[in-house]
Amino acid sequence: MFKRQFVIKDYLNMLLAHLKLIVILPFVCALLSYTYTVFLVTPTYTSSMLVYVKNTDAASADDSDYYRYSSGTSSGPRVNSYSMSASAQIAATCALLFKTDRFMTNVLTDEELETERTYSPGGIKASARFESVNDTQILRVSITLTSAKDTAQILKAIYRQSENYYKDYFPTGQIFMVEEPVTPLAPGTPNVSQNIIYGFGAGLVVAVGIALLIGFIDTTVKSGEDLYKIYDIPVFAEIIDTNY
Repeated sequence: MFKRQFVIKDYLNMLLAHLKLIVILPFVCALLSYTYTVFLVTPTYTSSMLVYVKNTDAASADDSDYYRYSSGTSSGPRVNSYSMSASAQIAATCALLFKTDRFMTNVLTDEELETERTYSPGGIKASARFESVNDTQILRVSITLTSAKDTAQILKAIYRQSENYYKDYFPTGQIFMVEEPVTPLAPGTPNVSQNIIYGFGAGLVVAVGIALLIGFIDTTVKSGEDLYKIYDIPVFAEIIDTNY
């Protein structure tokens, strides 16, 4: 059985034979991706804040705990590495304690909380994220919702409740706001431009694949060169098709 051999020129001819498909299909897929992204995908907004977890209360001249966790210098007291390490461990613990239904229930019952939509403790817990930044005493809290205004409002409620919730588990220490949450101006997802590029790329890959597949399964003889490849017989003349 004859096994057809392909060279680079053959692949190029396959692509050129279906050039219209290769040009049109990527744009069609890009248009479909745009339509799906804009009209069928609900946009979501993400906001975040940074809080600082300290393992001791405010220092004072007669606070024995303060001197235990710091050392005196001529320029003033300096917190040592032990205190920072302890705070980092507490921050990691808080990331777990705050990710509970009990804490989220407190957040949703916060007196100052005003939201555009109704949420459940489980829904807020699934949308919120607590993480210790590089294993330090800084805790990043972020939340993703379908309402831009609610993201900042709920984060502020989380901070207010975290101050009280913290005291339920740790006898000393404080939580400070380092970076306040802001209302996002644009949705984080979906990314319209990115999805259009993905759609265009997918359409291009599919179009090229179809063109090559058709070329591979096409066994018709189209030129004298094809005859020479199949039968190893040179062709000295060809009859030109004038029916056009």
